Amino acid sequence: MKKRLLLIMTVLFMGFPFFSACGEKGDSVVLSFEKDENTLLTIGDTKCSIAQIKLMLINYRNIYGNAYGITLYDNGDQDFSDYILDMTVKETARTISMDYLAEDQGVQLTEQEVERAEEAAAAYFETLSEAELEYTGIVEEEVRDLYVEYALATKLYDVLTGTVNYEVSEDEARVMQLLVILTSDKAISKEIKKSLADGGDFTTLATQYNELPSIEMTVNRTDLPPEVTEAAYKLGEGETTGPIETDTGYYFLQCLQKNVEDLTEANKKTIAKQREKETFDDIYDEYVTSLNSVVNQDLLDALEMPTEETLTTDSFFSVFEENYGS
Repeated sequence: MKKRLLLIMTVLFMGFPFFSACGEKGDSVVLSFEKDENTLLTIGDTKCSIAQIKLMLINYRNIYGNAYGITLYDNGDQDFSDYILDMTVKETARTISMDYLAEDQGVQLTEQEVERAEEAAAAYFETLSEAELEYTGIVEEEVRDLYVEYALATKLYDVLTGTVNYEVSEDEARVMQLLVILTSDKAISKEIKKSLADGGDFTTLATQYNELPSIEMTVNRTDLPPEVTEAAYKLGEGETTGPIETDTGYYFLQCLQKNVEDLTEANKKTIAKQREKETFDDIYDEYVTSLNSVVNQDLLDALEMPTEETLTTDSFFSVFEENYGS
């Protein structure tokens, strides 16, 4: 469940651009900021409180920390802390921005959908401990607003990606298993070519000359330079090719397995999900260029990654899925 939620969040929220201007710009939505002690971010007429940001912060801290085996209770990883802090603000901003795009696209929640989001919010609010309520200072109405905003953003994503073609051909998704030699030395590439022509063992030569971390690779059509990929996907099992000249050196390939079936099936899903994301991003990225944003920098600078072990909540998204998505 957590890995699936990480995928959902990655698809929805990768690459949100911040702009640092305020004011009005034609009929565009303007991300502005009315400074007060509780509001960290204002987008249009939607305010995001410091309490809401803190709630999302501990959720992201625990979701990503648990997924990647990172804890911040003692001597936390500063790079990870900075990443989660930055991501929390940007992803919250993107959700709100998606809601304005939804309005622009004529996408709305029905009364029943709003009710379901509010019920999910109430269910999640009940899970918060006294320590979490004290740290965030959040009230149920603020949780409800977050859930309704997220529900609308999710609906917008589903609407805009509804026409995506999810059929991925076997050949497009095919994953191969190869033995690989890469050398940056032209003279050595000539020696390898001669040795192979004379019946030399590919594995032995790879062990001796390969400059990559491993001589064995499973690859799809995006993992190698285009000219190497083109040559690789013409190989049958046991066949060898090279040298293939690239900017980084000379490649030699031997095909061990033309189609690694389980990895190919997984790659089909990856390609379909990428198509989905690209379809959404084409519309969103054009729209978001009209947005300007400012955050309350004083509040943001004062925000630190909490290290309390008692702040364990990580179910904001899973409760949404269980109560709203069912």
